[in-house]
Amino acid sequence: MAHSIIEFINNFVLNHTSWVYFFAFTFALLEGVVILSVLPGTTLILIFGTFAVSGKVDIYYLVPLVVLGAFIGDNIGYVLGRYAHKIIEKSGMIDNVYYDLSKEFIKKHGGKSIFFARFVSILKESAPFTAGVMEMNRLRFSIYNFLGALG
Repeated sequence: MAHSIIEFINNFVLNHTSWVYFFAFTFALLEGVVILSVLPGTTLILIFGTFAVSGKVDIYYLVPLVVLGAFIGDNIGYVLGRYAHKIIEKSGMIDNVYYDLSKEFIKKHGGKSIFFARFVSILKESAPFTAGVMEMNRLRFSIYNFLGALG
């Protein structure tokens, strides 16, 4: 079974290389969108990376597309979080004490949180949305998001 999956991926990469770049970009993007983050983007990108090492995929196309996809996807997650904040605020579901503590945390540690969340599964998918809900400064979010995507 595992051998046939590896063979399928190998044949796909060899015969449809341009689609590899599309899937790498798309899966990196979708990981940042909290609702769609169940897709195995990191696994797929690592597989494509092994093909890049062997010369079957051009790493000079793959890496920038993955970074760009991750950056855009996290920004979509952030915007969805900002939108969700408005809905949550109107519904009265936010406890002011916890909200104030969370806002203070984001002020102090938001940048580091966004950067390091990139390297921790589950946090990677939820941090952009949470930053949006907590109304983290958009420019600050974008800078740390981009630096994390480069990592």
